[in-house]
Amino acid sequence: MEQAGPLRFRARLYSFGGGILHGAVRFWQLQHGRYLLRLGADADDDGRIDGAATERKLVIRRGERVAIDVAGGGSVLEVEPLEALEPVAVRADLALSPLDIVFADDTVSGYVHNIGSRPAEASLALVPTEGCEGQRLDLGVIEAPTDLHPRKLAFRLRNVSESCADGLLRVDVEDDVAEIFEGNNEVSLRRVRQVMRRQAEVEAELR
Repeated sequence: MEQAGPLRFRARLYSFGGGILHGAVRFWQLQHGRYLLRLGADADDDGRIDGAATERKLVIRRGERVAIDVAGGGSVLEVEPLEALEPVAVRADLALSPLDIVFADDTVSGYVHNIGSRPAEASLALVPTEGCEGQRLDLGVIEAPTDLHPRKLAFRLRNVSESCADGLLRVDVEDDVAEIFEGNNEVSLRRVRQVMRRQAEVEAELR
């Protein structure tokens, strides 16, 4: 790695394979923004791209996966800024957790949280799958926890059959909310059941 700052990134890569290696990178120092990503061969090992490079314009957020294809031998990856975007930390962040969701007696109940910095409209969906009828709830606005007190809204989905046991709960159904992190927007009902069983085992051990 030759440069890893808030606006630019540069690294020399090497693949011992003979073909194309399909991989990915994550950038932890780059500020939220639009960037030009350049990737090309370094045939003479001087740390510079030789000949034509593959170029992509994309939005980069801290820690998100960016796919790259690396040819055999040496290559150079460069990232240069095009446009600064709003800092991600000032956004809302809707979240689901299997720790406070219950699936029992044909009912799924729990909470949608906002752990971000702005209020957000919260929608929740049970994603339809084969044999499982989907449902949707519009829960209203969840304020931001700017006073360090949790902000959440309760939900309850009724008539959820066992055919939905492999189903998925999702918040921000239409992807309308700009969020700090979207990896906490989904929870599988299978995972909910696993957590419920583990909690029951712990409670039994404590009796």
